[in-house]
Amino acid sequence: MPGTPAVTRVTMPPSNDTRHGISTPETDATAGLQQALPWTVAMDPRDQRNGPWELREAIEVVGADAESWLQGQLSQQVRGLAIGKPRFALLLNLQGKIKADLWITRGEAEHFCLWVPYGLASDLLAYFDKYIMMEDVELAFLGAALLELNADAEHVCKLGDGTSAETSSDVPPAKKGEHPFTTAITLRILESEAETGTTCGAPGECASLAWAAAAIACGYARFGVDYPPESALPQEVALAAWGVSFSKGCYQGQEPVVMLEHRGKPPRYLVRLEGVEPTQAEALGSTEANDTASYAPGTPLSAADAGPILGRLGSTSFGNDAPPKALALLKRSAAANELQLIGAGRRWRVSAILTPGAPSSGL
Repeated sequence: MPGTPAVTRVTMPPSNDTRHGISTPETDATAGLQQALPWTVAMDPRDQRNGPWELREAIEVVGADAESWLQGQLSQQVRGLAIGKPRFALLLNLQGKIKADLWITRGEAEHFCLWVPYGLASDLLAYFDKYIMMEDVELAFLGAALLELNADAEHVCKLGDGTSAETSSDVPPAKKGEHPFTTAITLRILESEAETGTTCGAPGECASLAWAAAAIACGYARFGVDYPPESALPQEVALAAWGVSFSKGCYQGQEPVVMLEHRGKPPRYLVRLEGVEPTQAEALGSTEANDTASYAPGTPLSAADAGPILGRLGSTSFGNDAPPKALALLKRSAAANELQLIGAGRRWRVSAILTPGAPSSGL
């Protein structure tokens, strides 16, 4: 399997390079996929610095058994996926914890594309290869990809509620149960050399500040930012409603997820935070407290200075005049609306509990 780029500088192979199972975008082999992937558009994320975008990687899945094979790998329904319409899904490990979140699109016949977290394609290609036995399935790395939102966060989140929106006629509402980004997202393969100007650490961190703000507004826990790989169950991070089908057949990790859905409670809850006031150190202009690095994902949160850790900070968003907002995972026993927390040199309050079924979540 071909490897993935080690850095964010990407050069797609020339059109006559067949390493990835394709020759030119016009060949029969990719004619169907053409409808799902805008091959001819080259995007430079630097031109989208102020808009909501995320860098990912694309994996092609083709073959007569591609649909049935993917149906057994992913937590979401693959059968019946419309051509060109993205669907949010999860790849789980045997314990039901999220190995990767992804978007899947379909071309004609048995052509699919998986849009996976940036930097993870190489590992996932090796992982998937172990689960191809006698199936007619081929995998190929297609390159870096850019995901963009075509509507502002407030509008996108309204669409995610399954409600109609009067503010836009060209972005239809997402159906109830779909990821809020579903009808507002554009997915593009980066075919030309591109430089993001962004330092990418863990998978999921290659995104604009506007993308993070949209995720927080919609309650979308981001892989690699709000939770590390293979550390969270879908219900903990409020992704089961968007990324899991409870009516489909077997897939890896299904049993613990279904048992939790019907018999248990997740050990942690996803919450939305709002900055209340700086701590004394920040009010005095502490360099450490005002450093954006102090808001790094995984920063401990407690109810008091030097108190026990109740959770970890995730995505954060800062407005010019508005208080900062964030997502966080808190222990189930600690999660409560209006709970006051301290972390990253600032006081926070829980403005919403996002995990469905949690007390006071309203979901």
